[in-house]
Amino acid sequence: MKKIKHNFNLVFIYEKENPFIKKSGHSIGFDIGINKLLVDSNNKFYGQELKQIYEKIKSKENESKNKFQAIVHRNNEINRVLNSIDLSNINLVVIEDLFKMKNKPKYWVYPRIINKFTVLCQEQGIKLEKVSPAYTSQTCSECRFKHADNRSNESFKCLKCKIELDADYNAAKNILHRGVYNLSAKKSKSREVEDFINFY
Repeated sequence: MKKIKHNFNLVFIYEKENPFIKKSGHSIGFDIGINKLLVDSNNKFYGQELKQIYEKIKSKENESKNKFQAIVHRNNEINRVLNSIDLSNINLVVIEDLFKMKNKPKYWVYPRIINKFTVLCQEQGIKLEKVSPAYTSQTCSECRFKHADNRSNESFKCLKCKIELDADYNAAKNILHRGVYNLSAKKSKSREVEDFINFY
């Protein structure tokens, strides 16, 4: 029991059981954007209609009922889009860690997206890995050549190998590669520590 401003409140604390983790399945990466809410590493687009909702929010007066309703609509659409993603054969989801990104869009929705992904992955026993977004939009997912001029708005054309892709699809593939590599490095480091402990 806890006393708050002359009132007594019951506080319940409980331990959540460790979620199961899938042992088999595929890995998938997601790029988070404005024009397209999500693009995955299989070249599937999600939530392209969200851009219109963002514009609607920006057009409404601050603190108005219409603006509040538009924000609620946006939040509901984000939930609907993420709930529609088929993760049944997935055991690893990799997304960008955008919390440290500078110059965030005014109507920033990343926290809502990451929170929803966290819940979905926990419920379905999927590992969620967050990676740095640095240069994922400038690096070729095929030959790894990095250059700022590789990307032009929504299009990506590698100056070296000449491959042409949707820019967000290219970024999603890089995000997946980075997540798989990071996990592999973590496992290797963990094995080194375990071997060291066992040796001594």
